[in-house]
Amino acid sequence: MQQRPAFNMLLIVAASAMLLASVFGSGAPPHAAAEQTESELIVARVDNRPITVAQLQQEMRRQKLAPASALENDYYKQQALDTLLTDLAVRLEAEQMDFSNDYTVRTVLRQNLMQLAANLYIDEVVAPRLAVTENDVRTYWKEHPEQFTVRGLMINPQQIMINLELVDQGGKKPPEEYDGWTAEDLSADLYRRLKRGEDWDALARRYSNDARSRGNGGQLGWQTVDSTAADSWLDSLASFPVGITMPPFEVNGALYIVRIIGRRNSGTVIEPDAAMKTEVGKYIGNQRMNAWTRHFRDSVVAAGELVIIDTTLDLPIDDLPDGLPMAVSNHADTTFGCEFRTQSHFFTTEDGSRNFSRNDRRRLLESLHELLSIFKAMRDLGYLDRPELQKAKQDYLTETGRSRILAAADDRYTPSEEEIAQYYREHLAEFLPERPVHVQHIVLDNLDTAWVVKRRIDAGADFVQVALEYYQGDPEMAEVTYDLGFIAADDLPSQFFSTAMSTEEGAISAPVQTEWGYHLIRVVEFKPGTPLEKARTDIRSRLNRRHKIEAFQAWREQLLGRHEIKIDTEALAAVPLPEASPADSAAQNQPGARPGP
Repeated sequence: MQQRPAFNMLLIVAASAMLLASVFGSGAPPHAAAEQTESELIVARVDNRPITVAQLQQEMRRQKLAPASALENDYYKQQALDTLLTDLAVRLEAEQMDFSNDYTVRTVLRQNLMQLAANLYIDEVVAPRLAVTENDVRTYWKEHPEQFTVRGLMINPQQIMINLELVDQGGKKPPEEYDGWTAEDLSADLYRRLKRGEDWDALARRYSNDARSRGNGGQLGWQTVDSTAADSWLDSLASFPVGITMPPFEVNGALYIVRIIGRRNSGTVIEPDAAMKTEVGKYIGNQRMNAWTRHFRDSVVAAGELVIIDTTLDLPIDDLPDGLPMAVSNHADTTFGCEFRTQSHFFTTEDGSRNFSRNDRRRLLESLHELLSIFKAMRDLGYLDRPELQKAKQDYLTETGRSRILAAADDRYTPSEEEIAQYYREHLAEFLPERPVHVQHIVLDNLDTAWVVKRRIDAGADFVQVALEYYQGDPEMAEVTYDLGFIAADDLPSQFFSTAMSTEEGAISAPVQTEWGYHLIRVVEFKPGTPLEKARTDIRSRLNRRHKIEAFQAWREQLLGRHEIKIDTEALAAVPLPEASPADSAAQNQPGARPGP
């Protein structure tokens, strides 16, 4: 196939559309359930546009949802369905968006359609006419013998290289059968095997340390011998006889086994091989296509007419209104300010600067006129009416609409310092170390005794002595049991931990009851937590994430509220699990929705 010409001689607008294929069906009425396959069964509708079992299973696979239980199955199916409902509602609204007054969208669409139409025309009409035949290559070879004449000695070597250290840059080591051998012994044994008639290509692929030639069986391809070069490596091979495997020799820290497959003397006219014929064919094809492109472009431009609105040439380029008409091509297609402004960034002025003269502006409008003349030619040939182009047009407009609708769901939000400080106060425990508080305690049988003991300690009694006095366990443990050290939230009952955290350092708590009795808790020391200054970045990220989720959910509810949603709960419950690929099965379930925060 011929290479397509670069019709977009100026760079197409950077925001060129991705002409995406439609995700959902055409909305044709469903067949009777008896005629439907299982994958065609409908589980939900949005404004009567169906969502099928196959789509639901595909979405579950995309999200890598692999339920491990019936409960998880129901949850994940609903999660995947929510994604599809949102996608479809977005698409339906995108299909109804009107871009008739959006000059940027109109310009990009026109450029894309022109390029697609030109590609179709070239593939269907031009390329067959310009096809290069075997006879064309043969004729070119006969007419240009100078291009196929050897200018100096050429040789075609094949080699096996063995590094003296038996390891190359890629880490390739000798196979196990040569484990422990020296490089000299290995190369000598390979030489013997080659002399016995073993396959050169196979041995080179298996044993050669040269990564460049190894995959090609050690063949280096045709090389020109230059005896004046500083590296005389190829020059030294020029004297080798053709077809003879030479004994190993050392060069630059490696041992080489070499044979010369072929030799071409200076002045020899080369008969093209398959690879050369391919290259010559490409060259001829490109020459023909370039000539056709120039002729086609010149002819359509000559047949057209460009009218430049002269008063626009003096306006500042960066301030050009999007919808400002600047020129009209062929009485049909207008170049607007948005297109001129965008293309000006890729255009080279006469002095190479951004200072556009009136002449520079005219040249740019003339370049755009060339594109619009090609666009007119494609329209006149009927290519813009082709189903492929109509579908591409609708897909681009729909995808553009989807992008803008989804952008509205991305609510920009920056937490204030007050919100960050409030979150820190309300979630202080999250910024404490795992074991934040060092405590000692005394366990008593009843509440009355606990209060009596507390009053004694408050009056000056030593806490440790009182703890030892009331300890009723193993006497050998008395000296250590009262001191719990630094504790975590899950080490003791929640009421014990929360009381310790709310007691000031050095103070004794009021009696707190647990399953073991009534505790008097003394807080010895608090470990400092993460200060607000260091937690600020983390808190900002948490608040951003929370806001994004809440904003998306509110946006989604408003979106779906504008549409009629019908879900077949029985059909949804009966949907079989999708067959997971091995990669999917190994992946962890990551609940998520698309589009989403």
